[in-house]
Amino acid sequence: MNKENLTVVGRIIKAFGLRGELKVHPEVFYDHFFKFKRFIVISPRGGEKVLRPLEFRSGAGKTIIVKFKEIDSRELAEKLGGLELMVPTDELPETGPNEFYVKDLIGCTVLFNNEVVGKVKDFLFQGFTGSIVVETNEQKEVFVPFVRRFVKEVKTMEKEIFLVDFDELSSINP
Repeated sequence: MNKENLTVVGRIIKAFGLRGELKVHPEVFYDHFFKFKRFIVISPRGGEKVLRPLEFRSGAGKTIIVKFKEIDSRELAEKLGGLELMVPTDELPETGPNEFYVKDLIGCTVLFNNEVVGKVKDFLFQGFTGSIVVETNEQKEVFVPFVRRFVKEVKTMEKEIFLVDFDELSSINP
């Protein structure tokens, strides 16, 4: 399958236990992750494999422990550490109001006080929330928590993210 038609929905952290389970960090809404019936992994050498989940369970710190039909030993599971779990983009569940996929945020222009300050380069998941990684006009990386206190509006169609203005920020109670 063409990687351009795939969306990363999780990253394999490491093998978990002895039965070939994997500890995964979801990169989509936690509840959405459990809905996928198959995942695609692509090795650094270009090999592609379809993995079908048999069982999911919650892990520590918003991770998910997954048992895949195709992985039956710790040794096989260890070979997958660090790889991305992908699904065909057209299989992603619809998002609700104020819900976004990382793929929708990457490349967005970031505006602060209505002036362009940079572009979203990446997204870092941190527990229940995350931060957008903004590459500024000065080629510096700035981490902005992706929460209402700092992000005023996201316009995915226009590829724009508006940060809360100074005046608005000072009126918000901590």
